[in-house]
Amino acid sequence: MTFYTYIQQYRDFDFANFFSGITIEAVSRSLAKDTLNISDFLTLLSPRASEYLELMAHKANRLT
Repeated sequence: MTFYTYIQQYRDFDFANFFSGITIEAVSRSLAKDTLNISDFLTLLSPRASEYLELMAHKANRLT
């Protein structure tokens, strides 16, 4: 599957509704995981996760 065909699956996804339901606890849970799923990635892209950008940067640095 190409990236384009994969991303097409989310063409009609209601991002605004998904993001509005994200809590600080959900962001913390996603950050604590070793392996992320698509829901975790979307959680970390949510506006609520902006408070955790520094922590995300440190984790990314440790992993790469």
